[in-house]
Amino acid sequence: MITRGHLIGEIVDGLTSISQQVSTRCQLGLTDLNRYLEDFFKDYLNEILSLSLVNLNDERSNEPGLDLGDEVSSVAFQVTSTKTAQKVNKTLKTTSERKKQFDEINVLVIGKKQASYQLDQSLAKSLGFTEEKIWDVDDLCKKTISLPLDRLQALYELVRRNLARVRIELEIPDEDGNFSTSIDSYIEKIPTPKMSDFKKYHAYQKGCAEEFEYTAKEVKEHFRKFSRELSQLPRITREFYAFLLERREKDDKKTPRGSGLYESLWFNHNILKRVCRFPDLDDELVLLGEHGFVDIEEPMEYNESPFVRIFVPIKVDGFIYELVEYIEAKDIGFKKPIVSLDFSGF
Repeated sequence: MITRGHLIGEIVDGLTSISQQVSTRCQLGLTDLNRYLEDFFKDYLNEILSLSLVNLNDERSNEPGLDLGDEVSSVAFQVTSTKTAQKVNKTLKTTSERKKQFDEINVLVIGKKQASYQLDQSLAKSLGFTEEKIWDVDDLCKKTISLPLDRLQALYELVRRNLARVRIELEIPDEDGNFSTSIDSYIEKIPTPKMSDFKKYHAYQKGCAEEFEYTAKEVKEHFRKFSRELSQLPRITREFYAFLLERREKDDKKTPRGSGLYESLWFNHNILKRVCRFPDLDDELVLLGEHGFVDIEEPMEYNESPFVRIFVPIKVDGFIYELVEYIEAKDIGFKKPIVSLDFSGF
């Protein structure tokens, strides 16, 4: 169970991380805040203050100098990374020059505000503005701590969902214009199989059955095709396939060999659902099915379970039986060849 203290800690850590990143940008003269960051703090302020702020930059004519506003509650915010009194006074001046639209004006500094401010008193008085209306991230944290649990949960989800994106948006490019995080950071690389000459595997199969009909060169080509098909699967799906092979039905009475090119092993589908609590189990079966590694066979008799049929998507007679037999006889384990595509022990 997630505790109140855990929620607060995660929220505060997230806000502090954003604040520090913005401060680093400011030291380098990068004071602009993008739309994504404005929207993040809009949602955050709405949650802690029970407001309905919208981004005023959607309609720039609404109120130059202000970023967020709730016309019903008559509350508005300027969101800025610049903490100076000059910036605050500029916001007040820009706001006062227009027809007054909001009764309460606030400035949110993403970072740490100054200890004190020398405000333009004529502007401040006309807008009812005081230093207490200048907030920073520390103030947001203080206002967060006393919130009820359901709203803390909502803020926790907001921060968890958006923190990575916010931090990416605040990254500083290197001298070549490249960012430390790109979409490549979130894309699983296609693995490169580690092949062998397969002479060990060939010798083992010849020792088991003199009529083994394939040469070592042909075996290597079979595994090249097999590894190519495996490499198209996500890693987690290859892990699931390796699990199916390892925990398959071991009772010969329940593992009838198929006929033709697509011989198969078996896994009781009802047992599978109970021994594997992976939340995407059904999706993994669908994905493996689409790539020709499994299908589900309905029972022939009443009161029997359906079976997951496990096979390989290459047309090599007996391949799957010989594969699992070799892996188990040599104690290689299924993860090394199936997940890592490492066939060096073959």
